[in-house]
Amino acid sequence: MLFRVLDLDERVKLARRWMNPKAVIQFCEGQGSHTILMTAQGALMHGRRLGEVCHKLAPYGFVRINKSIGVNRDFIDQHALVDERLKVIFKNGKSHMVSRAYQADVEAG
Repeated sequence: MLFRVLDLDERVKLARRWMNPKAVIQFCEGQGSHTILMTAQGALMHGRRLGEVCHKLAPYGFVRINKSIGVNRDFIDQHALVDERLKVIFKNGKSHMVSRAYQADVEAG
């Protein structure tokens, strides 16, 4: 996966252009002390932990589905129960299991 680290000037430019992150960011993946923001154009690295990023993106419809992934609710195509656990299927065809800790949050949306 190719990604690049954004400097402050780039983040300011992106913030102005992306007034609504819900329309741009599909999902976030935690990578230790950094978070990878996945967009239709590619991946961007953010210097914050996944919990911080998801907390800031929560008002825009983002929800954690497990310890390492947060997702834009608009990017979820469907969800289904598999062996009493919730599985979300994204619009790009990929799927992930939802951990029990975050299952109620996903079902609420």
